[in-house]
Parts: sequence; C-alpha cells; structure tokens
Amino acid sequence: LEYVKHKLGFSGVEIGSNILGKPVGHPDLAPFFEACEAMDMAVFVHALRPVGMDRLVGPPALQQVLAYPSDVGLSAASAITSNLMVRYPKLRMAFSHGGGTLLSLLPRLQQAWGVFPALESSVQKSPAEQARSLYFDTLVFDAPTLQHLVKVFGSTQLMLGTDYPFNFHDHTPVQRLLDAGLDADTVQRLSHTNARTFLGMPL
Repeated sequence: LEYVKHKLGFSGVEIGSNILGKPVGHPDLAPFFEACEAMDMAVFVHALRPVGMDRLVGPPALQQVLAYPSDVGLSAASAITSNLMVRYPKLRMAFSHGGGTLLSLLPRLQQAWGVFPALESSVQKSPAEQARSLYFDTLVFDAPTLQHLVKVFGSTQLMLGTDYPFNFHDHTPVQRLLDAGLDADTVQRLSHTNARTFLGMPL
C-alpha cells in the first residue's frame, strides 16, 4: 500500500474476491483493511479463482459468466457477516459485477438476521444497512437489474463498470444507464461523481 500510494500515486488498489481461498471478511485480512482505512486507499474487489467451477457444465468461458458473480456475491456477503465496514467505517470498498449474487442473497441474509439468534448477535448492524455502505459497479448487462441495484444499494453507491479490455465487456456502458430510464442526476452520479467520491478525489 505504501508503494502504490506514495510511489505510484494511486488512490486505491484492486484485490481478488478471495485471497488464496480466504474471503475478504476473513480475520487474517483485518490488518490490510485497517491499513487501507488509515491510508485512505479505496479497495476494488474483482472475481478471482472462483468457487463452484466443478458445478459448471459447458465451456471454460462460463467461469467469467457464472462463477465470477457467484464468488463476488459470497465475498461481499463475507464483508457484511464479518462486520468489516462496522470495524472500519471510513473504508471505501467496491465490488465488481454489481456485487454479483449479493443482490439476491441480501434479502435472505436480512431475513435470517431476524430469525437466527446467533446471526443476529454476530452481525452487529443490519445486513441491508451494511450493504448500503459498500460500492458496486453497474456491470449487469440488464436494465431491470440495474434499476434494482439503484433501489437496493442506493444511487450514491454505484459506479460505471465496463470490464474493459476483456472480451466480455460492455461496449456501451453509459447507454445502459440511459436505457434503464434513470434520471439525469442519477446518471451523473453513476457515470462520474460516485467514482470520484470512491477514489477520494475532489468533485
């Protein structure tokens, strides 16, 4: 982090959705996130070495298509269940692919938080509230899903995603925002303003 910030002049770093099999919420990674918060470094999480590859039926490209968003969703869920943002409230952390499967997992996690005493006692803040302190990109390839992202996570927490230069990228990311019928202020936030906030840059 010292090198990336002070030698390269970067505002943040990218890490995998798991670190040698450990999810981002694993206790062993706490010193890293503590340092990120202290150094005001944003953290972007992208899928890497996803779980579930043995469950896929089809060509290798399905790793990007199906396994990546699954691993990102579990990674984001681990940030919530480990109270990562509660412990480091100034940490700015974003997840790729619209948070992957988290959008579908979150209602179950929220419901479980009020049902299972062990979960309620270990997760210090509402899962839904914690989720809205995270950032997510808009790379979901679908207008209704993008609209749902805005509704669930909030228009201040989403940033334009492309996956460029990989071949599975969105060639018209801004048009996606317009096709979703978002108002002008929301388009401005998603396409520009939120990214500057995430990176700690002046507006």
